[in-house]
Amino acid sequence: MKRNIPVSIAVLGIAVVLALVSWFVLPADVMVQLSAQGQMANTTAKPVAIGVPLALAVLGSVLSIKASEEKIMKSFVMAVIGIVLMVFTLVIN
Repeated sequence: MKRNIPVSIAVLGIAVVLALVSWFVLPADVMVQLSAQGQMANTTAKPVAIGVPLALAVLGSVLSIKASEEKIMKSFVMAVIGIVLMVFTLVIN
């Protein structure tokens, strides 16, 4: 994959915007896991529920900018996983 800095910066921006939205929308105890019946299975504090996916997205974006050609895709996938986790958290809460 060719190095694409604007895409990495856009992913970083999306992650920051989602984190800000999550901070104001999510309750203090955030549901992070669903049971097979669709019930709440596990909760965590809001800073953890926002911080972990944000850290994944930021780290993945920064690494995709600085990584060697062979590791760009892995770093980009890590950033996208962080964004997907944030969207999932917003949807289930």
